[in-house]
Amino acid sequence: MSEQRERVITPEGKLCFDMNLFERSEKLKYGAAMVIPAGVDIAEIKKLMMETAKLKYPKGLPHGFKWGVKSDDKANIEKYPYLKGMNLVQGSSGSKDFDIKIPVTDIAGNEVDRDTIKAGDTVRFSLSTYCYDVDGNKGVGFNINAVLLVERCAKEDSFYQKQSAADMFGEVFTSYENKALNDFEQSVNEAEESGLGEMNF
Repeated sequence: MSEQRERVITPEGKLCFDMNLFERSEKLKYGAAMVIPAGVDIAEIKKLMMETAKLKYPKGLPHGFKWGVKSDDKANIEKYPYLKGMNLVQGSSGSKDFDIKIPVTDIAGNEVDRDTIKAGDTVRFSLSTYCYDVDGNKGVGFNINAVLLVERCAKEDSFYQKQSAADMFGEVFTSYENKALNDFEQSVNEAEESGLGEMNF
């Protein structure tokens, strides 16, 4: 049982763990995460989490209560170096019963698709908080209402080096281009040999 609270807009951070931003996970949810430098003020996020927790547990939080923001002290920095010195904010949208996509827009209000955004881009999230109690795990989680793409990072600065189809088929494209060029040159040579090369058209 969960109860969604008011919304908060995050400060700017970097998008990460974006695999399910446009496609639902095995749990049939959309989701993503962002990292915000530890020195950036996230007081509004903390305040909303605390308000949500107190509403659910007015007499005190249960032992082992988990918060939606995670610092880097428990992060696998070796595997995810971009988590170092960061606060991780992770959330989801939808469920097996409700296919609720996360709207993504740029600062001009244009809809953003999968090919336009990548991990490492500067974003802001619109979040709602809720309390959960699942299999003995209690805490405050985030629902991602929307994502704002503020600025795209350079390809070499992205967290994961996603390759486009053109990148992955680069050598294959080249071989086809070379073949097409050779075929064209051969056809020109054959035309000249047959005398068609002298025709003016």
